[in-house]
Amino acid sequence: MKYVVVAFLLSISIDVIAQPITDIELSKRLVGSWTISKTDMYYGQEGHVSNYRNDGIIEHIQYTSGQCNSIDSITLGSWYIEDGQLTLKVTESSGQNPLPVGIIVTDKVVTIDNNYFVFISSEGRKVHRTRSSKCL
Repeated sequence: MKYVVVAFLLSISIDVIAQPITDIELSKRLVGSWTISKTDMYYGQEGHVSNYRNDGIIEHIQYTSGQCNSIDSITLGSWYIEDGQLTLKVTESSGQNPLPVGIIVTDKVVTIDNNYFVFISSEGRKVHRTRSSKCL
């Protein structure tokens, strides 16, 4: 009898583990500020902070280099996650190299947890982010 109980408990835990994360849960996890992770191939070459607000607004600050000492552009937009895809639409952008207003970018979410965010960019690159409101 105890083996039946153990088997039952294992089957429940496997079902819980196997459940896909919903778009709502991914969205909740994404809210906050993110910067380039030390595990990203462009760490030290790029510098930026993206703040995803829970009202669907994103503020992205792009620095001129990975040193994060001079702002290149500030971009505002909207964001949402649907079918595991993060979609961003630029609504305002200013600075030395502003992004075109109206441009839409869609990235595939790989994982988001309390401190780490990985996605596949629209260009096909695996991107690594760390939760932080500071560039470095």
